[in-house]
Amino acid sequence: MSMSFLPVMAFAMLLGGGGGFDALDLLPAEQYWQVKNVAVNVDGMLRQLPSSDAETPDVSRQIENLGSAIPKVRDAAGEEIAAHGSAVIPQLRDASDSSDPEVAARARELIHRLESNRQAGAIRRLMAIRTLGELEDERALEVLRRLQPSRKPFESEYAERAVARIEGRPWRRAAQRGESDVWRLPESCGLVAEARLFDQPGADVGSLHDAVRKAMPMLQAMGGGAEDPMRMIATKLIEVFEKTGNLRVDSVVAGMTEDIDEGSGKLVVIFRGVYNAPAFSQWLQDEGTAADDGGRILRPDEEVGIAMPSDRHLAILITPGRDNLDESRAMLAGLKRREKPLERNAKMTALVRKVAPASFVWARGTIPRSIRDEPAFGNTFSDIAFDATQEDGVVSMSLEAEGPDADQVRAFSAQLDAQLQTAKTQLQQMAQMGPMAGMFQPVTELLESIRIGSKQKTMKVTGSFKPDLMSLAAPWIGIAPMMQAID
Repeated sequence: MSMSFLPVMAFAMLLGGGGGFDALDLLPAEQYWQVKNVAVNVDGMLRQLPSSDAETPDVSRQIENLGSAIPKVRDAAGEEIAAHGSAVIPQLRDASDSSDPEVAARARELIHRLESNRQAGAIRRLMAIRTLGELEDERALEVLRRLQPSRKPFESEYAERAVARIEGRPWRRAAQRGESDVWRLPESCGLVAEARLFDQPGADVGSLHDAVRKAMPMLQAMGGGAEDPMRMIATKLIEVFEKTGNLRVDSVVAGMTEDIDEGSGKLVVIFRGVYNAPAFSQWLQDEGTAADDGGRILRPDEEVGIAMPSDRHLAILITPGRDNLDESRAMLAGLKRREKPLERNAKMTALVRKVAPASFVWARGTIPRSIRDEPAFGNTFSDIAFDATQEDGVVSMSLEAEGPDADQVRAFSAQLDAQLQTAKTQLQQMAQMGPMAGMFQPVTELLESIRIGSKQKTMKVTGSFKPDLMSLAAPWIGIAPMMQAID
């Protein structure tokens, strides 16, 4: 089994996810409270939601003392600031840019310390709000309605969703309208893509947890049953979320230059959503990622730059074979200034403006030369157009790839169709493997819907599936550890 199946899982999640859930929804409530040793009932959940209306304290004097020449004064000032909790983080952020290196360094240390506590507290509140909705007890309505105007990230939406569930009403996040981020991609892009998730129906939270449970037999069989897989997964998710906070991806755009190869070209991916940029940055740094520009740019290696201009955007720049720190800084500055460099590319502008509004996932442009030259492609295709639309609970996909030679396109189409038939046979066999039985049915149905054909110099591939993303992902959840072990 090859790790190449992992992109299939990611693609299924991207198409099926829609705007229906946040990352935190991957964590079942009952598992969270088991790890925290808290009984799940209305009174217990309400106790997790204390009022937080206290005024923000002024710690400017203590911040000034962080730069004192006397160590005891510096340490005491730090403890006084920390005692006020996360409410003073905004003042510390200002201090982290201080011209006094000692003040700036200590302010950053305090932010790290307080952010960790704040994210854990925020996650606890969101889980309590969500759990109250799942309990469907009207006694929680008064508190939940008071939380609906909250300005804390995610809290208002979680309260609205919980109230709707208790009242037996459907709930859907308000559409996030605005101009596409595709125009923020580099002018030199020859291939661009976008996935708009915010205005698509998302999977029900319960289906996420059901799919994880579907994968449990395989996980238990692989682990010898020594440890509860659900608790193991929950513990790991809690560990991450209490450092990063909750997050949501509303849209993703990506652009690639035609000359991308070792030592040339670039790939840029821009995420739009909601997340805590400082906390996310600190988590990556704690995991060993190098940082520049005060944590606003992260460098997993010299070829990769991650820019976080705000709590709404995160951008990744990949430049194979060369250092990209200066380019990452330029990308960060451009995002902050809301520049639209792709609009200067007349060819791409014309292609993008022709994309139908109904396509919530699409791609247009020229395949990079380095990919066209791969033996698997044999320079068969040069330009592609991909679209995915959703109607009446079904996602329909269409891919058109155009090449210079009709005979070559026809031969490639026939070969791809033969590989598809082989994949169907292999999945049918895997579906008979003990604890795997039935798990692969949604993926099999997807493959059965695919049609491959060619006309003159164009190959066309179509397919459809019901966007129950976790039913599609469940088999890969179960076999991912096996694939990692084999690879």
